Amino acid sequence: MKKPRGKHTTRRKLSESPAILAAGKGRRSRDTLLVTGVVLGTEVTILKPSELKRLNIDEGYQRLRITSEVNDLIHVIRDGGQIPAPVQVVERPDGTWWIVDGQQRFWAHFDCDAPLRVLIHKVKDRISEQRLFRALNTQIRINSDTTIKGWDGISGKLLHSIAEDDWSPFKGLVAFTSNRSLPLSATLLAKGVYSVATGGIPLGAMEKRILPRLDTELRKPGTEVWVREWVRLSAAVFEPKRGTRVPPLPFTALGRVAHRRYGLAGRPIFPESCYALKRANLVGITPTQSQRYIAVVEQAIEQRWKNS
Repeated sequence: MKKPRGKHTTRRKLSESPAILAAGKGRRSRDTLLVTGVVLGTEVTILKPSELKRLNIDEGYQRLRITSEVNDLIHVIRDGGQIPAPVQVVERPDGTWWIVDGQQRFWAHFDCDAPLRVLIHKVKDRISEQRLFRALNTQIRINSDTTIKGWDGISGKLLHSIAEDDWSPFKGLVAFTSNRSLPLSATLLAKGVYSVATGGIPLGAMEKRILPRLDTELRKPGTEVWVREWVRLSAAVFEPKRGTRVPPLPFTALGRVAHRRYGLAGRPIFPESCYALKRANLVGITPTQSQRYIAVVEQAIEQRWKNS
């Protein structure tokens, strides 16, 4: 069978060409991190709350406890949600257990007296442990849009419905890949839905904090109704269309304002007129789209929102 002819048929893969491999190594900004002296675990172990005291944290290389992140995870656990990613633990030669990745998840489970999923590896020495820590924290992470696309929780199903179903004004306008022609990325949509459902600011990893917390909130009666009404509201305000991008800071700020307004009214309420919100320069009132300015944008939205 003849190979197809064309301009791409002579290109060599990195794995096939020594010259391309050598050139690639020359362009790398860091040396390859080789992890030796580690026997990787393959099965997840569920530790009972009484067993969590066995876990130690080496603050010589680990981050300290981040209270805001731990508190957010505590909300997920206490509301019946689950954090799917197991904590990475090593067993040192003396038999003691040490956390190498997932310290904040550990503290949240410890404070809630809840079982914890761990993956236990064996290490030869502390140097091997530190190398494993570096490897786990420099690994290529899955794009958040891809994470959302494959999320099988309640929030994943709702986000797909917003992006694909006839009821939604965002149908066909949400990108689950790097499609810059669409006005909304799946990540921005998830952050907006998180804002209206929880009233919080969507910070942290999508798979560890935002989606698990959103799954929990959507189990509460009425939350999905709030989200659907906010989708209609945000579509009326931002009028998304192909070739333009929805501004991220006003999008999430509108979600937080809607959460407060809906809560006060006990039901979703539409502004008396969306015109005031549409004509407001919600992008130009802040120097950047940084989350630090979200209160400024929220104040501008509040001033233009009139109760019906």
